[in-house]
Amino acid sequence: VRVRPFNAQEKARAESPAVDVPTRATVVTTSPASGEKRTFQFDRAYWSVDPKHKHFAGQATLMEELGEELKDAALDGYNSCLFAYGQTGSGKTYSVLGSEASSEGRGLLPRIIEDIFTEIEILSNKNRVDPTVFTATVSYLEIYNEQIRDLLAPEEERQTKREVRHNPKIGAFVPGIQDTPVFCWKDVERLLEFGVKARAVGSTLMNETSSRSHCIFTLEISRKDIRAGKVVQLRSKLNLVDLAGSERQKRTQATGERLKEGSMINRSLSTLAVVVSKLAEQSDRKEKGKKKPMNDFVPFRNSKLTFLLQDSLSGNSKTIMIAALSPASLSYDETLSTLQFAQSVKAVKTKVKKNEELGNSLVVELEQECERLRTLVAQGGAHAQELQDLEEIKRRYGRDLETQLNIAQSLKEKRHQILADAGLTSMEMSESVGLAESTPQLLNVCYDPQLSGCLVYFLQKDHDIRIGKSKDCKILLPGLGMEPQMAVISNKDDHKLAIKHLAGRVLLNGKQIQGVVDLMHNDRLIFGFSFCFRLVFPGQEEEPSYTAPACTYEQVLSEVVPADFQAHAECIFFVKELEGRLGETRARAFLQVFRKVCMLAEEANVIMRELRSQEGLQFSAEVLTDLFASNNNVSKVPQCVVRLRRHPRGVARLRHFVQKHFLKHNMIWEAMGELRLQVDDRVGYETVLLMSFQEFQERMYYFRDVHERWRREGVEVDTSDFDPWQQLPPWAVEREHIYLLEERLAVAEARLAVQPGPAALVGRASALAAAAGGAGGGPRDHERLP
Repeated sequence: VRVRPFNAQEKARAESPAVDVPTRATVVTTSPASGEKRTFQFDRAYWSVDPKHKHFAGQATLMEELGEELKDAALDGYNSCLFAYGQTGSGKTYSVLGSEASSEGRGLLPRIIEDIFTEIEILSNKNRVDPTVFTATVSYLEIYNEQIRDLLAPEEERQTKREVRHNPKIGAFVPGIQDTPVFCWKDVERLLEFGVKARAVGSTLMNETSSRSHCIFTLEISRKDIRAGKVVQLRSKLNLVDLAGSERQKRTQATGERLKEGSMINRSLSTLAVVVSKLAEQSDRKEKGKKKPMNDFVPFRNSKLTFLLQDSLSGNSKTIMIAALSPASLSYDETLSTLQFAQSVKAVKTKVKKNEELGNSLVVELEQECERLRTLVAQGGAHAQELQDLEEIKRRYGRDLETQLNIAQSLKEKRHQILADAGLTSMEMSESVGLAESTPQLLNVCYDPQLSGCLVYFLQKDHDIRIGKSKDCKILLPGLGMEPQMAVISNKDDHKLAIKHLAGRVLLNGKQIQGVVDLMHNDRLIFGFSFCFRLVFPGQEEEPSYTAPACTYEQVLSEVVPADFQAHAECIFFVKELEGRLGETRARAFLQVFRKVCMLAEEANVIMRELRSQEGLQFSAEVLTDLFASNNNVSKVPQCVVRLRRHPRGVARLRHFVQKHFLKHNMIWEAMGELRLQVDDRVGYETVLLMSFQEFQERMYYFRDVHERWRREGVEVDTSDFDPWQQLPPWAVEREHIYLLEERLAVAEARLAVQPGPAALVGRASALAAAAGGAGGGPRDHERLP
């Protein structure tokens, strides 16, 4: 168990600690509500909150006590696994990957892998007569929404649907993934860099998926020794797993309809909990000598995560779990849940054994199995795909050194080309092309701090860098709201940069760009609804006269001015009126929420235009307030809501235009009296949905998921389990009344020539009261509702 330090938000809130580590094996929690203390015992407990604490444990401590054991196991032919579990932001990724800002901040993964290859070099040169021969391969997978993505594969192959297979000889495996040969730590470091870039490109600014996916990094090592004239081969597999966040539903505000994304993560983590619980029960029965019950089934295959980790959880593996905790009292419930899960894990027992064989006996056995399957396929007793998958595994384990070198070089060139096509530069490429140290750079800003800054675009001098989703752009950015060519950045002398707007949503420090604008150090650029960058002029951040503000995901979004500027401006006017009865703090908080609603509505409209452009659908942000509330309830904060409208098309649109024209200009009012009686009361649109901010946030996850799969697959995907555009169930009586009042008010405003919006709330009160008089629940009115 490891307790991380307080983060900036927790320090700003002056959070009190709810966790303590009195000894190196004891964790004590204190309930912030009741003060109840609970004590837990584990193999090791690490306090990483305060460096001055007597039990403080840094990254080096984890390497000494955990990493060394995993390193030795991998070199001696034992399978091993390390996985980190805990809520989002509890420090899981930091423990596994760490930070490259300093050598002290490096995580377990880079430390273990580097030490393994250092030891391999020593052992390979120890005996010159009969040298020990090592070969190693790496794979890097991401599991998101129960879909397996190969982070080392090209973009088009990354989306290929992949299944998990199982073989008694080698355990669980994924056919078709890139199993890349590596020969030193630098090779692995480049693959990690490439995988993180691929993950960052997939985790766009507005679609925070990074902490909602599981990542599995696997290193397989083969060691051949000569003993008594015979070749003895040792094989080992090291899995390093970074699990998605396990925070509870109430903290993510995912109430009502569960988000599909969240449900998929919940399925894998729930299955993991069930599997661990079943395995703990089995271990307990074996220790007590009890008989095995009839329903003693462990559901490994219910989730791709548990299926892949089947051997690590119950079979031939030496497995370590790090339970990552936040010390803050706000996270007490999640901390308690994580500790209870860790107790179950502690009870699980695995049976590790040395994977030793003579010669290439594994390849021989796999070839025999392939022959058996060929016979069955010819007789119709087996699937050809099963045979194809097994043959691929046989070829992988049967490669000689020369073949592995050729494959490694081929895959390296392919990765370089992928990065070049996207306008990215890997570490060795930037060194080889001789870029000046003063070359300005665009660094990505991401929801996950671990992914921020891993996409680096160099803005070379005397070049015009085009940005967009077209393949002829220097910086290629596919995603939501991206146009073929959106902007051009020109670099004259590495000190004067300018950006020219071409098309689409391009925001500079939160505001839409028009024409040509000069750029400065630390400027923030947002393209579409997918990517955010910070401009860096190397050397300027070290100047003592310049204090660069922290540039986080939340801060970048907080400065964005919504495109629906009129609604936002009216809301600002409304907030000034609210300050008198709510107070400045609550009124400003309401404005921040409304700003976010406007931004999400703008994003949803872009998705709608791309997917359902012919249906006339549009989202709009509105303020819902009760003008008839009693004076005793003046402190009630108004509600931000989102309305989905369907605007008329064709003949209905022409009728609306004629109606709006005559009503607005009050032309031949008496002559048009008969026409006015025949016109539908719904002025300009039909209300399809009216959602609270929380409900709209939930639907946005569906919108983004549908759009992302549509962008990758070219067709709108089937969302039969939950259509994000479908009408909600019938509203309650109170909400029906609100619908009718809004529709009547629209007509009343048109006739009274009153400008709608919060700025005219006083003038609208009388019109609303008049409209309310005719808002009875008649059959015709009720039929209008969705």
